[in-house]
Order: sequence, then C-alpha cells, then structure tokens
Amino acid sequence: MEISRLEEFVCLATTLNYHAAANQCYINQSTLSKHIRSLETELGCQLFIRNKREVKLTPFGESLLENANDVIESYDQCIDGISKLKDSSNLNLSIGYHFLAGQTVLNKFFKTYRDSFDEYRVELYCLTGEVLRQRLDSGALNAVIDMDIGYHGDAYSRLPFYRDQYGIYVSPDHRLANLDTVKIEDLRGETIISPAEKLNRPHENLIEQVLEKRIPGDFKIHDVLSDPLEIPLYAENGIGIGMAPCHVSRGMAKESLICIPIDEPLLRFNISVIWRRDAETHALHKFIRMFSAMIHEQNVDELYPSPRSTGASMPNFMPAQ
Repeated sequence: MEISRLEEFVCLATTLNYHAAANQCYINQSTLSKHIRSLETELGCQLFIRNKREVKLTPFGESLLENANDVIESYDQCIDGISKLKDSSNLNLSIGYHFLAGQTVLNKFFKTYRDSFDEYRVELYCLTGEVLRQRLDSGALNAVIDMDIGYHGDAYSRLPFYRDQYGIYVSPDHRLANLDTVKIEDLRGETIISPAEKLNRPHENLIEQVLEKRIPGDFKIHDVLSDPLEIPLYAENGIGIGMAPCHVSRGMAKESLICIPIDEPLLRFNISVIWRRDAETHALHKFIRMFSAMIHEQNVDELYPSPRSTGASMPNFMPAQ
C-alpha cells in the first residue's frame, strides 16, 4: 500500500466530499476516485458508500480510519530516522521569499509550527524575483514563496495559496482615482512606473506585452523600480503612475496613494510556494505538508488586506486548486 493512498483516504474520510478532498490532496476528483477504488481492491472491501447526495464510511472504512493516522505518523517517523542517517542535508531547509509576498505568511507559519522544526536548520532569505529563480534553479534554495510569474514548465511544483492581480498606484487627485477598477484602455497616454527589468524580468516583460497588446504605442514605461515601495517617490511627484501587485499596498508607508486593481485577466497570478520536482528532501516535504495544513485550517487571507482605494477590493485567500 502506498502511503499517499492512505493519506488520500484519510482526507476523504475526514471531509466526506470528493471535491474538497481532491483539492486538499492537489489532484483531480477522477484521480482521487481511481485511487480509492484501487485501495478498496487492494484491501478487498468497500470503504465508502457513495450516492448522488452523500458519501459515507462503511464499517470497514471506519475501522481503517481509526488506525490510519497512526500508520501515517509512524511512516513519517521512519522516514525521519532514515533521512538523518542518509544525509544530514535533509535537516537543512532554505526558503527564499519575495518580501511582501512571503514575509508575513512565513512569520505566521513558523509561529504556528515552530516546535515541529526544532531539529532542522531553517534559513530564510528575502530576495528579488530574479535572484529567487536563479537560486532555486541552482539548488541553493529548497523552495520560494513568490508570485508564480516566470516559473514555467514541468520542472516546478507549486502550492498556490493566494490569488492576486496587478493594480495602479495614483494620488487622490489623479483622473483615475475615483474608479473602483481600471482597464488597460484607461491607461492611454500614461507613463507607467514598473519594476526594473534586471531585477524582475518576467514581470516587466508581462506588463509591456499586455500594454502593447491593448493600447499599442499609446503609453510609456519607466522600468526603474528596484523595490515597489519606491512608487511614492514617482507617483507623488507627477512623474507617472505606479504599476505593481495589489498586495504591495500592505507595505506602502504613504497614505496619500490609492491602489486600484486592474481589470485584466492577463495581469492576475497566484502567490505560491514553488519548488523543483527533482530536488525534494524530507525537510521540504514536511514543510509543504504543514504549510498546506495551515492554509486550509487558518485565516491566511488577513495577511493580504485590501488595497487602499475608493471601494476596490483585492481578491480573497484562494485555497489551492
């Protein structure tokens, strides 16, 4: 019996909902159904009663659930012991994060689960997006918490936990300040202050591609920001309007700027835990499993408050799909 099948069984037995259990296990419903049927075949008994209205445990399922968590815990303890003997590097956990995307959620995580990582050497690094990708690819970081723009291909695994979007940052007297949301077409003739390409090339490329697609030639870009928190230096002095993710508004020291979300599907993204599939360690596996538990059990969305705007609201916490 694969331990992952037992973990999926516990998830379904706890929720009694295929959709919810599949989301928590990061697989689709048809795959979960296939795995449960395979487990039933292996055990030679029916574990669930299913109909259109509900899912219920059979007596066999109830019996298995009574012992399954102990089996999973024992398995984890066995893997812990083997990992320590095989390679001390399994006790190292290096997490990189983009400041405003990751700092508060990591702080909440380690306050909640600090005791579970006493035996590990945990290192946290606050870095720019370009450096995060480079260090993740080189193996210097086990995982990163970042916006998932630029992490392409099957080389990466992702645990998305918050849905965000780009917004503009303007002064209260700007012509767009009274809008709840803006469209790209509203930005005709504007000078856009955006992240410096050398620090976050995928974001800069995305912004320029979307602007060129929607309002070709009718905009200017100053890619000068080494940090989105520099936006007030430009916006308050009439040099241009800032464009950055809405969650950046949480760190803005200036109350005189308004963040207005941009109504543009191409400028929406996830904030995720991201790691390389070929570089998983037991410490990383434990971190991902416990981080997943936190975002399903606790109110993570409060860490990403709504932008300061005229009635606009930021997308809410998004359980991983």
